[in-house]
Amino acid sequence: MALPGRVVRKVRNMGRYRRAARAARAQTPGLNTRVVRRDDMMARAQPDQYFVAGHAALEAIERGVTAAGVGAPKTILDLPSGYGRVLRYLMVRWPDADFTACELMPDGVEFCASEFGVRPLVSRDPLWDVDLGGPYDLIWSGSLFTHFDVPYWTPTLAHLAGALAPGGALVFSTQGEPALGFLSGSPDYPVLTRVLPPNYGLPRDRADALVKDVQETGFGFAHYAGSEESPYGTSISLPDWVTERLREAGLDVVLHETGGWGGHQDVWTTVARTTD
Repeated sequence: MALPGRVVRKVRNMGRYRRAARAARAQTPGLNTRVVRRDDMMARAQPDQYFVAGHAALEAIERGVTAAGVGAPKTILDLPSGYGRVLRYLMVRWPDADFTACELMPDGVEFCASEFGVRPLVSRDPLWDVDLGGPYDLIWSGSLFTHFDVPYWTPTLAHLAGALAPGGALVFSTQGEPALGFLSGSPDYPVLTRVLPPNYGLPRDRADALVKDVQETGFGFAHYAGSEESPYGTSISLPDWVTERLREAGLDVVLHETGGWGGHQDVWTTVARTTD
């Protein structure tokens, strides 16, 4: 008797996940590869990309920490942590550090606390009203500013800067030139076309309007269909525009890598500006 299609798909997906997890542990010994089904960062048909993204983030963060001269960070904030896609890699790299996982989704924070033993911190909107604790030697903020419209940038950056320890670094990602090329339909990013949803999940007219805004001003933002009341969406921000927001927030750029996170998102390493 043939199995139902949904059962076959489930078995195939589980096999893919197990192979991906084994490969990830071989690449990064000691890595906790447990992923819960509700973690929507893992595409069940491509589970390997979950671990590829986590490892690529770690490599980018390591480059930033080196450039900033942080040394071995003792206090680390992962915001937004999700269900630990990057956090699990940071914990292998700096096992003696004190970690805090901050996220809007209470379930994600609870998972990180129970599975990884980190300090849980449930966020809320707006972020600058949340006591982040700290101070932190390292703050990693991946795929956060990629969802912000203009009013959220400077106050969020300033709030994160205020949570840094002296000499600490804020490492965060943005969608820059590679994202603009992808959304514009450029053939130069075939890997992104394979792993990302078309138009970042935007209706084509909104994607076109976003591209036009970026080309004209260096920044563009669009809500997802059906989420017009949400303060979040997707944004693309070019380097000159981001640099100005950092200046407003009192942060200096130590390192900027175009496509530094897996060839997709730009990665910025920044430190709080000191005054003499």
